[in-house]
Amino acid sequence: MRVKELLPQFVMLLTMLSTTYLILGFYRVVLHFDKVGNAKHLDTTNKINYHTRR
Repeated sequence: MRVKELLPQFVMLLTMLSTTYLILGFYRVVLHFDKVGNAKHLDTTNKINYHTRR
């Protein structure tokens, strides 16, 4: 068993995985807020259009 040789690779793999997970989670949050912002923006635009049409 050469655990001492495998350990650094294992740690590197874990670090890479956690970094990827963090980046993906960050992007998901950003996209979610972007969608919410767009929905609110569309809602206000529709209201304005509704008022100008009347």
